[in-house]
This record gives sequence, structure tokens and C-alpha cells, in this order.
Amino acid sequence: MATMAEVKDWYLGLPNSQKQRFLAAVGLNLTISFRDSKPGNLNPKSWFGVNELHHTLYGAIDVLGAGIDGKTVWDHIFFSARQYNLTGTLTSTFESAKDAMTLVDAMGQKAAK
Repeated sequence: MATMAEVKDWYLGLPNSQKQRFLAAVGLNLTISFRDSKPGNLNPKSWFGVNELHHTLYGAIDVLGAGIDGKTVWDHIFFSARQYNLTGTLTSTFESAKDAMTLVDAMGQKAAK
């Protein structure tokens, strides 16, 4: 399992188009993590926070397309997560998204051979 510092370094080393793919995968994993939760186990602030976090992720995908610095985007996403006490959830979805993206890339490279 990678540390968050390792995931951040990996993310910052990606070109913006790959950062966009990664953040889209984060959004997908975030949806899955909350889909499996029972509604009674989460308070309304958490549900609202997930919605806001998705909003932040989609905005980040957009601004990366405009060439905005990836570190600024990273920091903004974690700022949004902290507001709703979702940093732990975001951290685990980042790790899952990194693993999934790495696997898909490896499969694509193997298929290209």
C-alpha cells in the first residue's frame, strides 16, 4: 500500500491529461465507497460533503484541461475534503484510483505488444 506522499508524488509527475483520468477514477471510486454505505450510517453533512467533493473533482478535471498547476488542484481537493471530514475517505479512494489506473495502463501496454 502506497503512502499518501507517494501517491501525491506519482500524481504530480503525471501530465495533465493523465491527472484528469486519475481524478475521474477518484470520483468513480468515491461514488462506489458511498454506494456501499447504509444511509443510516452517515450523517447528512457527509452526504452533502461527498456531493461537494464530487463538485471539486469535476472542477479540477476542467481546470487541468486549462493548464492549471496540478499541486494547486491537489491542495484544493484536500481542502474541500477537510471541510466535511472526508480526508480518510478521499485518501483511500486516491489509493484505489491509482491502483486501478496503473492496472489499466499495464493492460493497455500488454495489449499493444
